[in-house]
Amino acid sequence: RIAPFYPVMMKIKKEKEDNFNELLKSINISHLELP
Repeated sequence: RIAPFYPVMMKIKKEKEDNFNELLKSINISHLELP
């Protein structure tokens, strides 16, 4: 019963991680641009 949802969960997990990585990158860039 759980098996069919596993790939979906992995996809959501990856998307969240990608979004988090993008957020960190934007924060790092903003931080570097500060005087």
